[in-house]
Amino acid sequence: VAGLNSVSKITGGLGQNTGFGWSTAMSGDWMIVGEKWGEGQATSYGGTAYIYKRTEVDWNTRWIRNSELSPANGVNNKHFGVAVDIDDDNAIVGADYHHKAYIYARSGDDWSPISETELAPVGGGSFFGKSVAIYGDYAVVGENWTKAYLFKKDEGGVNNWGQIKALDEADSYYSAGLAIENSTLMIGAPGEN
Repeated sequence: VAGLNSVSKITGGLGQNTGFGWSTAMSGDWMIVGEKWGEGQATSYGGTAYIYKRTEVDWNTRWIRNSELSPANGVNNKHFGVAVDIDDDNAIVGADYHHKAYIYARSGDDWSPISETELAPVGGGSFFGKSVAIYGDYAVVGENWTKAYLFKKDEGGVNNWGQIKALDEADSYYSAGLAIENSTLMIGAPGEN
């Protein structure tokens, strides 16, 4: 990047092999980092996501840890943080081993869970939450690289993120990468010829 003159190294603080940095995203002065295994990864695979805020200290930019996000029930084997995205006041975290995606909202500097989107995987093992993206009132969640589900805020009730569309393309690694901005949704399918 032209003009890049400073690099910050951010660490998870839980030691090695936690998966810290498995997924990352930025929006303005906010950054989210996924740690898909978490502490004691050999047995738990629980995962965590961390939110950092950009702060100016003595004319130098610093990223200060603001929040630590994790599922409310704390069940192991989630891979919470395998995929993350952030857009202004909203963040989304995928937990593909638990077939869920979690949405958080910011009020001031506080981040709180506002919705847990869950689908009933057909036949199990669908890995819903393997990829995620969020922008404004829309979120998209990938499932096992074959499907993508589009959600909209306030669909089905205030602050409810309801599904409005399911997209699918077999045998193409469909939804391996996701991005959404304004009225455009981009879905990666690296298995396509």
